[in-house]
Formats: sequence, structure tokens, C-alpha cells
Amino acid sequence: MNVHDELKDLREKYSDLNWRMNATRAALVPATDPEQFSFYDHFSDADIFYAWEQINVSGATKFFTEAGSTITLTAAGVNDCRWTSTVNGALKLSIGHPGLPCEVTTKINSAGFAIDTLGHTGLYMGVPQGIITNAGIMFGRRNTGLYAYAMSGTTYNLTAITTLPIWLKMRISADVNGFHVSFQYSTDGIGWTTYQHIPPNDFYYSTSPSIPYTQNIGIVLRATAINAACTIPFEFFRATRIFGPGGS
Repeated sequence: MNVHDELKDLREKYSDLNWRMNATRAALVPATDPEQFSFYDHFSDADIFYAWEQINVSGATKFFTEAGSTITLTAAGVNDCRWTSTVNGALKLSIGHPGLPCEVTTKINSAGFAIDTLGHTGLYMGVPQGIITNAGIMFGRRNTGLYAYAMSGTTYNLTAITTLPIWLKMRISADVNGFHVSFQYSTDGIGWTTYQHIPPNDFYYSTSPSIPYTQNIGIVLRATAINAACTIPFEFFRATRIFGPGGS
């Protein structure tokens, strides 16, 4: 058995162990391509998977609810969900990435969806709590469509698409100076549209050399001002490590 086959065998054994430990919950699982592995949560239980970090939960004003293969992020209208270069109040479900480069994907459902003019929700990447809590980027929906946002205050307007459900994807790679992130969206989960910055084609998120591999990923609900009233249902979350061409 060569090194490639040994590595594949170890991944499959580890994945099987995770599935046995976690039943039908999130786990490291083999993707369709044997050169990849993934973290996947389909939010099918009443309890949130233990590996997630729940950030900025606050009683009945900012909270998560998991039921019916959906996790819902709720801001009840008396809260501070701002996430800027100086404020970190966003409601986040956060976990470490599976290695870089990787692809991160989620789906926002239509049933129960409500977002006001203050809200913005979707995928995010940023440093874990306690390091640089307000650094990061996000890509997702607001009431007027899709856009990307850097916590430094830079906004990249995307498209006026307000269709639901909506699938979101971020592809993330890194070097010692920071990250290159591309964004895609889909209205059916099959055909994907890539947003192109002009120039460059990828969003660039600069960090210090010690930061890139400490980044977390996840889903987020943020607001541009206090007292946002939003209810955001997510159907799944998946992060896939990319190997081979285009990976490492």
C-alpha cells in the first residue's frame, strides 16, 4: 500500500469512528472525491452539535434554535448585533476550518425567514473569540440582496437577488500575508454564479503572518445598528478541505 492509499484508509477509518460517535450529526466525513474531507452539519437534532462555539448568545434577545433539519438565528429586536472594526456583538455559530484551501457552503431557507433593513446574514470567517474578536469577513443576504463585507468597514455590493432559498459558498486560500476569498451563490444548489471583484478577482483579507491558520468559519447574523429584528433559518453547513489541483 502506498502513502496515498494509507492516508485514504486512515481518513475513512477516522470518518467512520466519528459517525459512530455522533450518529447522524456533524462529523469529519469523506466527500465524493476521495482526495477531500469535510465537516458537515445538517442540523437534524434538537441540540446543537458540541463542536460549535455559540458566540454572543443573550437570553431571549439573541439565540439559536435547532429543529426540523434547520437551525434558526434570531435577533428579537432588543439587542446589539453590530459587528464592525470596533464592535463585536454579532450572533455567530463558529468552528475551526478543516484546513486550507477549503470551500464553505450553506443554504438559507425561505420558511420563517425575516430580515429587516439593519440585518445581514450568511457565511463568515474570522479569528476565534479572545484573539482579535472584531476581525473578519462575511458573505450573505440582507434585505436588498447579496453582498460581501469586511469588518474593517469595506462593503462590496453584489447583486439585488432576493430569491429564497439561497445557497452561499466561500472558497478560501491563504499565504503568510492573508487570505484570498472568492464568493459564489446559487438559487437552486446546482448552478453557481461567481462574484468577481474588479480588480482583483478575489477578495483579499490581510492579516499578520501568525493569524491565517487560526481562523474560524461559520454562520452569522450581524446588524448595522442596534435593535435589529431578524429570524434566519439555515438548512446545513459544510466545509470541505481541497486537495490536489487548486489545493495543496
